[in-house]
Parts: sequence; structure tokens; C-alpha cells
Amino acid sequence: MTSARVIDWDEDVAADPGEDYDSLVRSLQYKRGFGLFFVCCATENEEALIQKLQSDLTRKKIEIMDLKEPITNLYSLVEERYHQQAIDILFIRGLAYSLSDYELQTFGKITENQYDDFTAIPAILNHLNQQRERFRDNLPLCYVFFLPRFALRYVIKRAPDFFDWRSGNWEFPIDAKLANNKAFWIYINGDFDRYKMLSAEQQRQETLAIQELLYDDSLNKKWRINLFITIGKLLITTQTPEIALTYLQKAIELEPDNSNAWFYRWHALDKLGKHEEAIIAYDQAFKLQSKHRLKYTNNYYYLYAWNKKGTELLKSRKYETSIKAYDRVLSLNSDKNEYFYAWDDPLEGLTITYDISINIELEYYKAWYNRGIALGNLGEYEKAIASYDRALEINPDNHYVWDNRGIALAKLNRYEEAINSHQKALAINPNDEGAYYNLACAYALQQNLPLALKNLQQAINLDSKYQDMAKTDSDFDLIRDHPQFQALLKN
Repeated sequence: MTSARVIDWDEDVAADPGEDYDSLVRSLQYKRGFGLFFVCCATENEEALIQKLQSDLTRKKIEIMDLKEPITNLYSLVEERYHQQAIDILFIRGLAYSLSDYELQTFGKITENQYDDFTAIPAILNHLNQQRERFRDNLPLCYVFFLPRFALRYVIKRAPDFFDWRSGNWEFPIDAKLANNKAFWIYINGDFDRYKMLSAEQQRQETLAIQELLYDDSLNKKWRINLFITIGKLLITTQTPEIALTYLQKAIELEPDNSNAWFYRWHALDKLGKHEEAIIAYDQAFKLQSKHRLKYTNNYYYLYAWNKKGTELLKSRKYETSIKAYDRVLSLNSDKNEYFYAWDDPLEGLTITYDISINIELEYYKAWYNRGIALGNLGEYEKAIASYDRALEINPDNHYVWDNRGIALAKLNRYEEAINSHQKALAINPNDEGAYYNLACAYALQQNLPLALKNLQQAINLDSKYQDMAKTDSDFDLIRDHPQFQALLKN
């Protein structure tokens, strides 16, 4: 026989949002003077909740303080408003902006109940702890803070003195279905181009929206992983790739076979200049390609990935290996310029199809061009020229290709062809200082002093660094002792 079981009568009773709301209204209605109230709800629901509270608290003088950016001193902001008008209740929203950056930088220290690192205390919370008596004595208002869950946890753990004076806290969670559906749309709309177009304030709003959902207990594992990836992408565009790696690593820990997480890990490492690690991340993404919804084989993503891998190797001066990567791109033949792929909405049973218009030729063009650079660095100038020619067949209007082609031709003593190639570069971009310099080199190798000096002068006019370069460049050795050349270097 087992012992009698103690029953927690509230254990299986679901919270009633209506009852919670009525409780909040009663508490605010009867509160006089100083009070601290904390309301945990989704940011997009704050406006409707505030409007409803205003309509139900008509006897109270209510003001709203909207914080649009991080702050370190709330007291002075409240004091200024307090002396301008009579206030009973002050609704404060946006405090999470002052906590968001700390959560990004110290992910897991607060929100996952790891509170051992007390160095990560946002300045605003130190301020609230230290100024609570002044709020009570000098600004005796009823303060209502609207916070997402992660921010409320910060206040509880990092501003305990302030939070201990609370008159109450209420939570209005969003429905699990809505939370996962919201995560779905954030993920689908989380592309680099859109993120790059956002203002700093909009980027903060996007970041905050993802942070809110990440700590919603109703979010399923799949969309939690996808949001870790999405916030990683957003942080890459905001020039914080090191923090992005933290979130991408979280996604990989939850799903080691997620090729998207590995792909964006490469992107973050690339931004940090960690090319060797970036290549490893790329290799892992390739190994996992069979599990990815959008197959790499013979499509844009695959071409793009190998092109970028080649570029990583090129940056690391691993020219032979980079050529193999570019050859991998060029070995794939595809006449398709458009691809379609579908995502299933797990909540509504919908299939949403995306038309991705892809210029496949652009990837071939980049491969031919970069392959030419790698071959040139290996001294394979004939092959480099052939690669540049293939790139020019696709896009004849890139002055860099014509200029690099001219350099390779000059290495083979084909000076007239080199000059013609540099001139074509300048016809496309008359302000290409590098092309002027390389044209000067070609003329110097022909011992054509007037044109060598003329073009070198043009290069120096556009960028003075070429004056120093010419002092040691062996291409000018045949005219180096000429007084006019020496005068140009001295002027």
C-alpha cells in the first residue's frame, strides 16, 4: 500500500487569462501611491492590453513611457515627466531594449538558470536596485513594467532588491500554436537582404521579437532551432558575428545534423576572418546535404557554396585547392535559372512555395574569375588568361577581369595584348587607379617612357600609394634611371 498522496489542487488548473486580467485591474484600481507591477506579455500584445487597461481604469491618470533604445537611468526620465503633470499610473514599455544586448552577449547565464556570473549585470538593473528608495520617496507613482519573459527573469535575478518591492506580477502568455506560427514566419522572412535594409531600431525590434520567442516554453524544438539560426543571421548582418556563433552553436547542439546551422556558422567565421575554421564548417554542411530540404546538387545553393569555399581557400593562399573548388562549380551544368522549393506549415497544413530567381551564370562567372586569380598566383598564366576569357564571355563589363587579364598577358611578355586589356578596363571604369598603374607597367616593359610616365602619373593622382609601389616594382627597372621617372617619384 502506498502512502497517501498530497494533491496540489492548482497543478492541473490552467491559468485563466480573464481572471488574471481582472486581478491586475483590481490591483491597479485600489493601489494608492508607490507600487511596482510587472506584466509579462508578448510585445505585439502590449498595445491592446494597455488600451484595455486605460478603458477600465478611467479614474486613474495614466501616462505611457515608451523606451525605444537602451537606457541606464530611468529615474531622471520619470522625474522630468512627474514634475510636468499629475500621474497615478505610469506604464513603462521597452525596458527590454536595455537588457537585450546583455542577453545576446551572455546567452545562457540568465535565461537558463545559470546565475553564477554576476559580472553580467546590465547598468539599468544596477540603477533600479540603487534608486528604489528614491523612486518610492520622491516619485510615488504606480509603475507598471511590460516585459517579455527573458527580461522579467533578468529583473528577478539581477535586480532582486527592486523586484522584492513588487506589488505583484502577471503573465499573459501567447497561445502555443500562435507562438510556433510566429516563429515560422520570422524564420521564413529572416533573409540577409531584408536584415541589411533595417534601421538600428528595427534591428533591435527584430532581435527582441526572436528573444521573446526563444524563451517561450510552448515553442517546439524545431522552431527553437530555426530561431537560433535566424538570430544568428541577424547578428551577422549587424556586424556581431562572434555573438552570432553562440546562437548557431546552440542550434548545432540541439540538432548536430542541421546543415543550415553549419552553413551560417561558416558565414560568421568568414566575417571574423577565420578562414580555416570557415572551411571546416563548410565541409560539414556538405556532408549533411542529403538531410537538407533544398538539395545542393546541381542548384544555386550548391554552386554558391563551392564558390565561397574556393574563395576561402584563395584568401588562405591555398591556390591549388581553391582551383579544385572552382572546378567543382564549373563541372556542374545547369540551364535552369529558377528554382522552387516548399516549406510545410506544421500548424496550418499549408505548403508555401517560393520562386527563387537565380542567375546561375553569375556563379559560373565568379568561379572562372577567381580561378584565374588562383592560376595567376601559381604562375599558370596561359590557363589564367583562358579562365578570364570565359568569365568575360559571361560578363564583358567587369574592369577588374580585364585588368587582371592584362597582368597575366604581361607576365607572358605579350605586352600589346596586355595594354589592350588594361585599356578596356579603363574604358569601363576611367577611375580604376590599379588599371592605370598596370598599364604604366606594361608600357615600361616596352620601354615606352612617355606613356609609362603618363599612366603612372594618373595612378598616383588617384592614389598616392602607387608612388611608393613604383620605387621597388621591377616592372619599371628598364626606365628606372631616367631623370623623368626619378623626378616623378620624388615629386
